[in-house]
Amino acid sequence: MNVFYRKGCISGTRQEVIGHILDQLLSAESDQRILWMHGPAGSGKSTIATTIANHFIELHRSGAFIFFDRSRTEDSKPEKVIRTIAYQLGLHDPFMQAALVKTVHNAGDIDMLQPSAQLSKLLIESLHNAQAMYARKGPIIIVIDALDKCGTVQEQQTLLQLLSRDIVGLPSNYHFFITSRPEHDIVKHFSQQLHIKEMPLDITSESNQKDVQIFLEQSMSQIQKNRPYLPSGWPDNTTMQMLLNRAAGLFIWASTAVTFIDQHDGDPRCIILQLNKTESSLDSLYETVLQTIKIWGEPSSEISISWHKVLGLLVVAKAPLTDVMIDNMLSLKDAQCSQWFFHKLRSLLNWSPGHTVQLVHASIADYLTDKKRCGDKLWFTDIAVHNDNMTRACLHIMQTQLHFNMCNLETSHVFNKDVSDLSLRIDNNISAELSYSCQSWPDHLAHAMFGHKTCDLVVDFFSRYLLFWIEVMSLLGCPLAVFFAFWNLKHWSWVWPSRPQKSQMRRAMVLAMEEREGEGVGCEEAEKAEAVE
Repeated sequence: MNVFYRKGCISGTRQEVIGHILDQLLSAESDQRILWMHGPAGSGKSTIATTIANHFIELHRSGAFIFFDRSRTEDSKPEKVIRTIAYQLGLHDPFMQAALVKTVHNAGDIDMLQPSAQLSKLLIESLHNAQAMYARKGPIIIVIDALDKCGTVQEQQTLLQLLSRDIVGLPSNYHFFITSRPEHDIVKHFSQQLHIKEMPLDITSESNQKDVQIFLEQSMSQIQKNRPYLPSGWPDNTTMQMLLNRAAGLFIWASTAVTFIDQHDGDPRCIILQLNKTESSLDSLYETVLQTIKIWGEPSSEISISWHKVLGLLVVAKAPLTDVMIDNMLSLKDAQCSQWFFHKLRSLLNWSPGHTVQLVHASIADYLTDKKRCGDKLWFTDIAVHNDNMTRACLHIMQTQLHFNMCNLETSHVFNKDVSDLSLRIDNNISAELSYSCQSWPDHLAHAMFGHKTCDLVVDFFSRYLLFWIEVMSLLGCPLAVFFAFWNLKHWSWVWPSRPQKSQMRRAMVLAMEEREGEGVGCEEAEKAEAVE
């Protein structure tokens, strides 16, 4: 997990909160092994988590630091959490590393174990074995940030059960710091647990208001220094109090407003006047930013359609994409390239030219995808519609770039792992957008609205490109994902209103598999497909 864009608390802020967290985590006598801090979107939970993680890394008392992000679905799956914690613990402790090697050797295929067995083998058993060789003194801290973004609500259930019930089997000096929004299922599992201490993050408290004020004062002072035409002492106390009131204790409001003021082409004093007209809410701030960039035009205009597709892509993408990848996937060129759009929207993005782009905060996607909050604004983003757009974009990329023997291998009788220069061949022959498309199109399809154009593209894909796709998935080390893709496709196909299209798609799949497996394979499956109809 890349921590490049993650920022800690600025100097002089959050001292009371961080002090309380450190006291709890460093308490040797406490039976409350998990400190759970929860608060609303934009209250600064991730910034605090990063600060705590960095603190214990510097003290050499960090066990693991895991954070979840909706834009990185592959890295935010609950089934990976136990394995990731074990891996990071092994990096920090050579005795744990040795114990893990022994455990994995004795247990066999760890991926096939049930989650409770993974916890028992990889963490509880391995840590106790490591402690037997050399007992680490003092508390070791494992930080888990944004637990509410770890998979879907249904996918989270098993992980929540492990954390709320089985985690007490770890050695007593291993403590957890977990942050999340106060979502119903997390509250249900974590509340009233003797080993979990609950810590609400109160955005209305006096100390929180003071922290937001310090952040605003330091940030606005820097803006004033960078603009000689702004008078000394700008902004005045009245303006600062207005910004503080508008923030209403939310750091994300203050941070977004500061970035908007700093990066806007106009006079900061005029931008602040615009902010003064908005209501004290994130929705009003985001609406002001989106209205000010003035890129929308008429809803049916080509430029509005293009920018809406770009915005929708940022919301539904399964992994962060670069501007170049986005241009290639959406066929954007010249004046309509995504870089122009990102420059306009930079107060809501983490981005620099040639690098991946992400929304700065999950609350932006929450706003954009909520019809009640956006109303009839042009930036409302229908998830089903944009997943359909992304499915077709992925299929287009695969149809134009897939071909036989993608990496120009001399023979098919050698395992991928035995091809010495396979990584170089992949870099030279499989583009970044093709890699993304091959791995992500089934997920986009599973969440897409039904569309006849998409239906026809899927049928054509299975008729002509299926084997090439399977080859790329194997080269990328994702062969098992093919089976999950078929499951997603089966689920999506049930909503198709057209029986002939169902039969056509399924026969295309069967014929492609017959070609791969040889004679006698697929006839029985074809009969089953017909029976389903």
